[in-house]
Amino acid sequence: MNIRRPADNEFWWEVAEACEYATFFHSPLWHRLIERTFEQCEDRTVGAVTESGVRMVLPLLKTGEAAKGMMENLMSTYAGCYGGIIADGEVSKEDLASLYDKVQSWDVASLRVNGNPLWSEYDYPVVLPEEEVEDDFTQILQLEDKTFEDVKSGFTDGHRSGMHKGERMGVTVREADSIEDYKAYFGAYEDCLRRWENPSSEYPWVLFENGYQMAQDNPEHIRLWLAEVEDEVIAGAWFFYWNQHVDYWHAASYEEYFDYRPNNVLLPRVMEDALERGYSYYDFNPSGGHTGVARFKKHFGAKKWPLRRWTLTNKNMDIFRDLKGSLLG
Repeated sequence: MNIRRPADNEFWWEVAEACEYATFFHSPLWHRLIERTFEQCEDRTVGAVTESGVRMVLPLLKTGEAAKGMMENLMSTYAGCYGGIIADGEVSKEDLASLYDKVQSWDVASLRVNGNPLWSEYDYPVVLPEEEVEDDFTQILQLEDKTFEDVKSGFTDGHRSGMHKGERMGVTVREADSIEDYKAYFGAYEDCLRRWENPSSEYPWVLFENGYQMAQDNPEHIRLWLAEVEDEVIAGAWFFYWNQHVDYWHAASYEEYFDYRPNNVLLPRVMEDALERGYSYYDFNPSGGHTGVARFKKHFGAKKWPLRRWTLTNKNMDIFRDLKGSLLG
């Protein structure tokens, strides 16, 4: 196996475009967005070419250091988003295991991998200890061979009613097209953070500013959708697009406009657009254990798709900790 470390952008991009189960989070765009936003994150993505000529990429980000800076903590990939190996052809479990083993042979303290629901049969190619594996799920609407009427028929009566109510109250939907639109959306996000007691994540404005800049060059991959009433932004959702996959990654809304049911209008409009553009998967993303959020998604007809997360820990870390403990003791 020929290892490419780091994987160059052209190689990576070509593999991500050719791989039918690759998502936006497996692409160079996601890593560039995270690197530009968070100083502690550095790209460590590796590529490989198997003996049969198949190209593979394992998207990796350095998220921290261990063993007094002698080793690195890696993640595939950031914010719990889908990672793992992608390839431009068929690969064996032996090829997958070989690449993971190679990465672990470097100065890696731990490797955290978030599985890919579109390719769950090849999560990690060997049996892992139970304590290193976490089962999770996302919720996906399959769009292939469906019309928008087909999709709407899968909504609960309450969700359809909410959509019609919002439309009657004057809610309209459009794509963001300026930095001011992104700032208005960020204002809605700040309103959400004010309401939430213990948010599972908190992103700075610079993430959205960087996202806007990248969207100017990649409008087919990064799109912010807004719900408005009388030209006032009341809610929004940030979507990422790659191959056949549409990912509903981030959303925010102003509390004072809840009664307008903006999300019941906005999300179906994005579904309709995805159908018109020929996408196959509308992914609501994992819900972080929030049952109310998962229920909201289910009421749009989304089905659970399993995914696994696992952590590979370098056995030398136990030796280092024991040595450190004896010296301190």
